[in-house]
Amino acid sequence: MIGALSALGLVVGRDKIEDTKRYRSGMDLAAELRSRFTEEMKVQFGLSDTLENTLCRRIHMAIYGRSLDLTKPEEFQAFLKAGGHGDEGCPKVCGVAAEVAAEEILGLR
Repeated sequence: MIGALSALGLVVGRDKIEDTKRYRSGMDLAAELRSRFTEEMKVQFGLSDTLENTLCRRIHMAIYGRSLDLTKPEEFQAFLKAGGHGDEGCPKVCGVAAEVAAEEILGLR
């Protein structure tokens, strides 16, 4: 999501700090992107509920049934064993974010 929001910011971001109208517009688009991401995650991963937020630990909870601290070697190994770097793990989550961001940005034209 950070990359998706950064890309959106490059397209709709403000040039001057004083441009609060453009800032608000960008924030509204960012909220829409986040909403579309959480909905698409629900569809792509077959989640029963929409994600509460886009923090990795919440995504882990939704996909793996538990939050994993990847700074701890044993939890990182559990993440890998659960498929964290597989086709249905982190790469797919990043792909969903990229797809939603691209659609949002292209829709601005």
